[in-house]
Amino acid sequence: MRRIWIKGIHTILIPLLISSCSYELHEKHDIPEGPIEVGFFAGGAQTRTEMLQNGLSAQWTPDDKLAVWALGSNGLYALSNQEFNAYGIDGKHGFFTTMLDTAMPEDTYLYYCCYPVPESVDGTNVTFNLPALQDGKVSGGADIMIAHPVSYGPLMPLTDVEDHSGMTMSMKRMMHQFRFYVPEDDVQLQGEEIERIILTFPTQVVGRVSADISLHDIETVLLSGYREVTLNLAEPLAKEKQNFACVAFVPTQFQAGDMLHLKAYTKDKIVQIDPIDLKSRYFEAGHSTAVRLMPRAVMDYPYVLNFTVSGNNLGENPHSIILKAPAGCVWPASGTNIYTYSPGHEIRVGETLSFRFEDKEQYMAFSGAEVNVTFDSEHAVTYAKTKVNTITIEGDTDKETFSAALPYLFYEDFSNLVVYDGDYKAGVNTSVEGASLPAKDLSSYGLPVGWSGARTGCDKAGTAILVGSRVDYVIAGATRSYGRLESPALSALKKEADIKVTFDYGGSRSGSNSFYAVGVCGYVYGEGLLNGYATQFLNDPSWTDISGINSIPDIPKNGNATTLKTMSYVVSGCDGYCRLSWHVGGMGTAFIANGLQWMYVDNVKVQILNN
Repeated sequence: MRRIWIKGIHTILIPLLISSCSYELHEKHDIPEGPIEVGFFAGGAQTRTEMLQNGLSAQWTPDDKLAVWALGSNGLYALSNQEFNAYGIDGKHGFFTTMLDTAMPEDTYLYYCCYPVPESVDGTNVTFNLPALQDGKVSGGADIMIAHPVSYGPLMPLTDVEDHSGMTMSMKRMMHQFRFYVPEDDVQLQGEEIERIILTFPTQVVGRVSADISLHDIETVLLSGYREVTLNLAEPLAKEKQNFACVAFVPTQFQAGDMLHLKAYTKDKIVQIDPIDLKSRYFEAGHSTAVRLMPRAVMDYPYVLNFTVSGNNLGENPHSIILKAPAGCVWPASGTNIYTYSPGHEIRVGETLSFRFEDKEQYMAFSGAEVNVTFDSEHAVTYAKTKVNTITIEGDTDKETFSAALPYLFYEDFSNLVVYDGDYKAGVNTSVEGASLPAKDLSSYGLPVGWSGARTGCDKAGTAILVGSRVDYVIAGATRSYGRLESPALSALKKEADIKVTFDYGGSRSGSNSFYAVGVCGYVYGEGLLNGYATQFLNDPSWTDISGINSIPDIPKNGNATTLKTMSYVVSGCDGYCRLSWHVGGMGTAFIANGLQWMYVDNVKVQILNN
């Protein structure tokens, strides 16, 4: 390791060694013909790929992958961009393995290796993506490394991962790293921790990077890129921690007067930092430069938009919320018009999300905006809409609040229903066939798609739907026509749950007073239209095609669509294909008479039972 001091900036060259767990070159062994597992040991104090707190050393992570090539003496590749996966991470060493279909033939190979696995390969020319969004630990492929080519024998089956003898490959870090830290003499942060840093370089420094892995003097080329790099820090930066936040960028020669501009942010404050003079320096590959952050001031955000969970009709708490604003609105926490909040705990009523804005125009874009809200809970995904008030800024600061409640799993108040007679007044039918009316699609009457019914209707727009029955009584006996109503499937459910269904009901009749309505509620499975049915002679209800039957008590005989009672019932193990169902039949006896009987249904509410 060599150390270079330039005008107070500390630069360190970091090497990397990778050792193979293969046997000595040219030693003969019995090699299995079938698939075999071979692997590498990667070790050494400075050989890892996620930076530690000191900003100098790093560690392998379980999702790291290497790519390996093995060029044989015949000019053909025995391995080409072969992925080796990490396993057995112990903090100091990394072990990488891959499965080969067959053993490598005895030969002397020229091995190439790189990290991460490249995005594209053309011969020995590889392309990587050096991300513009990093986490301060140069993980996720930001620490691009390429090995110096090595001549060695075939990789052999793994025996003992503790055996570190065999091939050694010296890897070269291809990027430069800045290591930001807060000095101990800082007086501005006052215990605040920096969570995000936005760096604006004078030229492009991240993006698509290419290199030729076959060269000993490896260089990288930035094919296309960006000047701005955002560090969303995996570990917040604070002087009390004496830690570092690292950024990787392509080796770059800066010119006189070139400045690095920075913005930093704590959880809820803005940290002002003076630009940093890059001093006409060339920041070369494999080096790490310590950069002191000197906060000039810490200030509150001038504009705040709060979202609050105002209520819960669902019956269980969500674990995730998605807020989707109109195009042109940008949530500062996501950089897009869509923001996902997944805190790792149940989100309860009253929990508030605060969106803090520096830019006045970005804040004003939300004025009057309609926001779609998705609530994701254990059993269901439900949706709501809300609206931000018109924003009027008086002075230099402003704060607005908007809210949404978790909706019912299912809800219908029939407020869009129009007056219609869906054959519930159908005339005399003394045969079962004639009385069994087909169901109708009720979406043409103002209900959402999926509602269907037989012998249904509406006698007062925007109130309750009615489900009718008819009794035709002759000397020989009665024909009783049953009406039915089915809801759309409860598609908001993503897995089985016990649910509670609450609805309002009333009733009335016309014709002979000898007859009265009886009804049941429950559930059905089955798409499309479910027809009505009829019976003859019976004066006891004969319900068809309905599960979980619950009797509806004391249906009024002379009520209306607005004088209603309330009842509830439970469906156990309900899933997203379940439909709510109501059936109505007419009972009673007479000598020769007929009449209509019906039940009103309104304000259907479904909640999950939180056991």
